[in-house]
Amino acid sequence: MSRKIFTEEQQQLLRQNPYIYSVTDTRINLTKEFKEIFLAEYKSGTSPRKILEDHGFDISIIGERRIWSISNHIRTEYKKYGEFHEGYRPRSVPAADAS
Repeated sequence: MSRKIFTEEQQQLLRQNPYIYSVTDTRINLTKEFKEIFLAEYKSGTSPRKILEDHGFDISIIGERRIWSISNHIRTEYKKYGEFHEGYRPRSVPAADAS
């Protein structure tokens, strides 16, 4: 399955959302604030699609596959680090000291 590429126009539309930290032709990076909102709403039983729609994300641009990827990435980041990072956490950034 190929990766969906965002056109320049779609990238511009996505950048208008205050919860998007940055956008490239293949990646959406979310703000720390949105990740916190997403996780709280997800834990209260709201579906990932509804959370994204309620916060101004255009599902027709994002695509169905990314809805679940976003959800998975947010939950995985929290489980792994216990907190959220603004944008994308590079693999070289170590987790916060647990002491």
